[in-house]
Amino acid sequence: MNDDDARALPVPRKAASALRYSLRALQLAWSTSRGLTVLLVLSTVVAGVAPAIAAYVARIVVDHTVAAMDGVAGARDTAMWAIGAGRSSWARSSRRAAG
Repeated sequence: MNDDDARALPVPRKAASALRYSLRALQLAWSTSRGLTVLLVLSTVVAGVAPAIAAYVARIVVDHTVAAMDGVAGARDTAMWAIGAGRSSWARSSRRAAG
């Protein structure tokens, strides 16, 4: 065991310390600009939820494409709608990412 391991804080204490400093940083940001702090929190939530939404849309596209290939009535139109919606949202996110 080297000296760095001996001085390292236990994991729960590290987590508590990180939480304490994170809360302090949030308080400082809030006191600086409430509007920007709210925007930061909302954008963080959206960034966290976006992959789940993308996976859900991909599941719909795959399910309806398979159903259309199996000849289920009306599935082709739904599959085309889902593919179009997916491509549209991908294009919008690409434009946003590009600036």
